[in-house]
Amino acid sequence: MRQKRADRRPAGRGPTIRAAGVALAVFVGAGLGGAAPTLAADEAGAVEARDFCLRNGRGADDIRRELQIRRLILAEQRIEARITALKAATDEARGWLAKRHELLGRADEKLVAIYSRMRPDAAAAQLSTLGNDLAVAILMKLPPRAVGPIMNEMDTTRAGVLATAVAKLRREDDRARENNS
Repeated sequence: MRQKRADRRPAGRGPTIRAAGVALAVFVGAGLGGAAPTLAADEAGAVEARDFCLRNGRGADDIRRELQIRRLILAEQRIEARITALKAATDEARGWLAKRHELLGRADEKLVAIYSRMRPDAAAAQLSTLGNDLAVAILMKLPPRAVGPIMNEMDTTRAGVLATAVAKLRREDDRARENNS
């Protein structure tokens, strides 16, 4: 059979045992001629403890509130910094998209059709004389099968510059699509 909870407590822990110990001390103290603790002394100690808590409790509450306010302000600043960084990234992506649309708008469909029908060596020579923006716009609108031979016929430095610009615009376009999804 299981023991009751009160039976398992170590001696001196229960409220009844404490009360009995206090009563015994009062009686022993009274019998030995010593001054027994009075109720007034206990009340004075309790009043002093309560006054201490009241005096210092408000200060501790104020300090705790101030600490919480500081933590909230720091968290708010971190959140605002993240929002600013996200806004900057969003603005950068929008800038790339605007630039891409502008470049693609420059390459008229008829112009792209002309370059797609040209021989690769002739198209390469013509694209080499154009500005980077217009050349990139035309290359982005040309079918991939037509771009390879044209780039093969170009000067390697010029082809590298144009290929890098095209790749950069495509990466930014892909990122923008991912962010919009």
